Amino acid sequence: MKSITIVQMAGSYDAADRLYERLEEQAKAEASGFSVIRRPYSRYRELVCFQPEGLTWPQGDKRKIIKAVSSSLAKYIVQEKEDGLLRTMLTRLYKYKEADEHERIVAYCREIPDFQPEPAKGKAEAVTRREKALAAELEKHMKKNPDFNLDGLLLFRLPEYREELQEMLEYAVDEYMMDKQYQEFISLLKYFVFIQQAKIMSVHLVHTEGNEFTLYNEEMEPIQADLEDSGITIETPDREFNFEDLIVSTLITVAPRSILIHTLNPDFQVIQTILQIFDEKAKVCDQCAAGKSCLDNRPVKSGKLSP
Repeated sequence: MKSITIVQMAGSYDAADRLYERLEEQAKAEASGFSVIRRPYSRYRELVCFQPEGLTWPQGDKRKIIKAVSSSLAKYIVQEKEDGLLRTMLTRLYKYKEADEHERIVAYCREIPDFQPEPAKGKAEAVTRREKALAAELEKHMKKNPDFNLDGLLLFRLPEYREELQEMLEYAVDEYMMDKQYQEFISLLKYFVFIQQAKIMSVHLVHTEGNEFTLYNEEMEPIQADLEDSGITIETPDREFNFEDLIVSTLITVAPRSILIHTLNPDFQVIQTILQIFDEKAKVCDQCAAGKSCLDNRPVKSGKLSP
């Protein structure tokens, strides 16, 4: 074998240049020595990795060069091509065509632990397990086919890599659908709260620690809401009934005109959910949110809300 030729079609020239730069850096780092040149054509571009003197690589050098090129190409594919591949698969396999849907689902893929790179050692670039597996698959392919079209390779070869992307998408689509259903449910609750007639003027919702909440009236007396007699049931889509549902159900049953939330952690998920559902009716106590509880010197009676 005298060379490795990678073809990229028109429309990928900027990306091809970035791949060229990556391969050129890799070539300079290889003690055995190989060079990279670009050959631009009207409809495609070639990147050729070759032995400087034009000779055939010795078997040992051949394995080393293929391994080096595979490693650089795998990182390039994951960083430059993977999002596009995921979007193509979303359109073909799941019939999602809207750009905003693509972005949201791909964002779920990025939250998968393996999507995140492992810490780099020394000056080495961070790498994911998926990059390592892809590099091994590319290496196997290049030993048999050193000249290939990269776009065709990604679409019709590398079955292990494409299967892994599909598994990632299955997880991401499930998460997207659950979140979409939950947001629709939140919107319904928000509308219900908007049209609901207020029963009392105001309540204080006190968040002490963890999942502990207490509901007080204006005189700081604990409020006990009878959820069974209220006729209100909160059952969020595809989720078990939890303390967040209990708090929201209680607040809807009490039906206050305003809610003042006392918490030292305003970013807590249930707090954000309450603010989202009750909108202008709910606000976080400024003093508590600043880290100084306004209730420290105010006598209150016990009345914890617990799941």
